Amino acid sequence: METVPIPPTRWWPPSGVAADCVLAGCVALLSAIEIFVHGFGHSTPVVALLGVVVALTLAWRRTRPLPAVAAGMGAFSLLAVVDVTTNDLTGVIATLLILVYSVGMGERLRPALAGLVIAVVAVGVLILAAGSGVGDYPWAALLLGGTWGLGRAMRGRLLEVSRLAEATARARLEREHEAASAVAEERNRIARELHDIVSHGLSVMVVQAAAAEAAVPDAPGDAVQSLRSIQEVGRDAQAEMVRMLGLLRDGRGEGSLSPVPGVDEIAGLVERVRAAGLPVVFAVEGEAHPLPGSVGLTAYRIVQEALTNVRRHAGAVDTCVRLTYSPGSLRVTTWNAPGTASGDAGAGHGIMGMRERVASCGGRLSVAPDERGGFEVVAELPLDAR
Repeated sequence: METVPIPPTRWWPPSGVAADCVLAGCVALLSAIEIFVHGFGHSTPVVALLGVVVALTLAWRRTRPLPAVAAGMGAFSLLAVVDVTTNDLTGVIATLLILVYSVGMGERLRPALAGLVIAVVAVGVLILAAGSGVGDYPWAALLLGGTWGLGRAMRGRLLEVSRLAEATARARLEREHEAASAVAEERNRIARELHDIVSHGLSVMVVQAAAAEAAVPDAPGDAVQSLRSIQEVGRDAQAEMVRMLGLLRDGRGEGSLSPVPGVDEIAGLVERVRAAGLPVVFAVEGEAHPLPGSVGLTAYRIVQEALTNVRRHAGAVDTCVRLTYSPGSLRVTTWNAPGTASGDAGAGHGIMGMRERVASCGGRLSVAPDERGGFEVVAELPLDAR
């Protein structure tokens, strides 16, 4: 069953039922004043009472439109008993039109048609009792039918707006669900790759420990060096393990047997992309030094995703990849000239994946157009995120 939504009630300015109550009170007061000012002789009190009753039915025009129009038209028909010419009752006529409009807007088709029939019959009874000409019937029917039709048109409009709002809300929820799924998938992927890094570090520790044990009797200095190496690798593995446990959610990720890429593989990645038709310039600034495995992996994935976005959303445009080393951080920058292909380079799940990776390293990511009309991705990756 389709229903027209009723706006929530608030104190001021009034809306919904509160507004209808205020409207009913104001129209009742004005109708009573109009009737006493015009004067209907000894029938004035009765006419005023009926006018007030008709006006008060406006208070239910949204919540009970069919009973409201029935009560209003019933009170209106009783004016025939006191032989009143309704042309002199502007407030009452306005109230009847509002009721007819409300029943057309607020009810389903059959109850709305019933309300229109009640209104036409009530007006017809009063016209017949007043002895007016036959020409008043078509005019009254046209006025009531037009008002009712306007209410039906407004109902259709409100229902369409409501359907569009529901569709928009569903689409928004679906997008949020897809985004959450993409983030969870990316986190599991990061955790699997960090698992490979940690496994490699632990393997190195085992080898170094075995070498230290063998060297203790004959070469104490070598043993000390091996033990120091074990400490360093162990600290790095511990830090990577902390990051992995923070990302892994359901424990269903499986480690990959393929090598984990790092910054040393970025040059090869750029060469492959260049061979595919994207003009890319690769530059390294500062003195390169060893990086934690997760930082190298994150740098590689950021460049990989950024170049993929350039090809997908901008086309074969001039592109630059730059790595900037500093003592405490690595800055990864990709920039491309204004695109020739359609699409929004700032949208999609790839950007969310980059943000997750940078966050896992305790860094910052900036993804935005620049003043030249191109697009720039800048990631600041700290080298010590413990």
